[in-house]
Amino acid sequence: MAGPNLELVKFGIYVFFPVAIMLHYGNPDWYQAHIIPYRERFWPTDPKVRI
Repeated sequence: MAGPNLELVKFGIYVFFPVAIMLHYGNPDWYQAHIIPYRERFWPTDPKVRI
């Protein structure tokens, strides 16, 4: 087998990768810069509708 060092590296990747993705895509500044303008292209706000 590969040994305990490989298992530690695999465990680190399995833990770090989802956390890094959540930190990157969960950032409110990133969301405002990338998602909100894209959403407005698909569903523009209607000025007659009051929310």
